[in-house]
Amino acid sequence: MDIFELKYPFAYFQGTLTSFCRGDEYTLSYFGGPSLKKIRGLNYGPRGLHHIATINGSDIGLSQFGISSVPFYFGMCFDGCELEYSTHYSGDVNIEKMDPVESSSSWPYPSYPDYLPYFPLTVESTSVISKNEFSERVWMELSEDELVFVVPTNPELNFSMWGPDGDAEGVELRFVYNPSKEYMKVNADCS
Repeated sequence: MDIFELKYPFAYFQGTLTSFCRGDEYTLSYFGGPSLKKIRGLNYGPRGLHHIATINGSDIGLSQFGISSVPFYFGMCFDGCELEYSTHYSGDVNIEKMDPVESSSSWPYPSYPDYLPYFPLTVESTSVISKNEFSERVWMELSEDELVFVVPTNPELNFSMWGPDGDAEGVELRFVYNPSKEYMKVNADCS
């Protein structure tokens, strides 16, 4: 598997790379759509955070922590967003840090949808790769106790995540999740 060619979300945790693909039927892992989780903490707006995905804990090796699922959120309409949040056993989210806290009416492009397109995700493959090999793909230092979840730009979504310029540059979301602290950091960067 060429990790530089993955089009759908993928995760790396404790030496295992898990790649996802679009599923044909409902699964506990899914991309986009609305979320029923409560979001608390810092005030932001007027646009809301986008639910990017929810991943079943057993799909990404988090069952050992008693984590049934992980919700992934991002401020798609907040130019240059950097976001940190904690999750709780209930699944609710508490926004700890966010910059900026004011959304833009034209970022990443005018009339950006309130929800990303929904579809189920299934595990396409798992493989063992070294931390160094994965670090080269995401250009970041990794800790052994953190999970990294990456959402690449994908023309098969039939929707533009970042607008023509950002999509062409390969902008992707990179989530870093500490399961023992149930704490998430996320930003967008070019692949």
